[in-house]
Amino acid sequence: MQQMYKVFIDDKVVLLTNHPPQDEVSFGETIVDCNSGFFAKAHLHPFLNDPQKHTLWLYNTDNADLLFDQFSSNFKPVMAAGGLVTTEDGTILFIFRHGKWDLPKGKPIAGEAPPITALREVEEETGVTSLQVGKLISKTYHIYTEDEQHFLKTSYWFAMQSQSKQPLRLQTCEGITDARWVHPDELESILEGAYSSIRELVADFHRKN
Repeated sequence: MQQMYKVFIDDKVVLLTNHPPQDEVSFGETIVDCNSGFFAKAHLHPFLNDPQKHTLWLYNTDNADLLFDQFSSNFKPVMAAGGLVTTEDGTILFIFRHGKWDLPKGKPIAGEAPPITALREVEEETGVTSLQVGKLISKTYHIYTEDEQHFLKTSYWFAMQSQSKQPLRLQTCEGITDARWVHPDELESILEGAYSSIRELVADFHRKN
């Protein structure tokens, strides 16, 4: 059975799998054999520093879960949860933060379960209340650096339903400068200015619904 983890670093992606690509890879891709059971963080440096590279394949044909654990151990773990909020006509709630269109999410309070975190963060960041929380859509992974520390964030994304396009109240202290209800006709243009992980999340949501 194929196993695959996808980790985003800005608009680059690291794929950790037990099935390396069968077709010839493109110029922008790099493949690293990790069958020795060892992953070195040094594999990341040439990939991250080459603007022409967009995808790094790491594979262990025996166990991608073990490979992901080894990869993750190089970073400080962070957990977050958020929501993809829709209305009956398919409109989606987006926020604009740090120059990108995004979905509301944040870190948990101690002991808080992911669905509760997701609901609280959506309400705090956008002012939208009375939401119905649905199923987990997917988990996304991304790496970022802060105060010279490297973090691997796991974000749990839940489907949420709003009965109406409620007025929005921005949590500006979290860097949010805009928020809007995006009709399906406007979605393509908004996603052009979104993180690649968000584009994939929205596509995944639509595939499942």
